[in-house]
Amino acid sequence: MANKDQGRKDKKKPSKLTPAEKKRRKQEKKNRKQ
Repeated sequence: MANKDQGRKDKKKPSKLTPAEKKRRKQEKKNRKQ
């Protein structure tokens, strides 16, 4: 159920990522800056 809900949210708002994805993106941005 939770997974289905997340998928629906993702389709509606692609900008809304899961906490894990957000963390990964933040780290990637940091690496790019360095």
